[in-house]
Amino acid sequence: IKNRKLLQKEKQKEFQDDIGLPIHLKGGSSNFLLYGATMTRGTGAMASSEKNLLLFGCAPTLC
Repeated sequence: IKNRKLLQKEKQKEFQDDIGLPIHLKGGSSNFLLYGATMTRGTGAMASSEKNLLLFGCAPTLC
């Protein structure tokens, strides 16, 4: 249990350091990949929604 508390303290210090990165990228490459995938899926969903509005004049669930 002491080991977990030390690990938690180290992680807190890592995220509190000002290294010029936004908080969502301070966790390393896995956070970078997760953020990129989330932004890509969000952008794709928005583009699909806009396409449906332009083609059909309504949201897909309402057509």
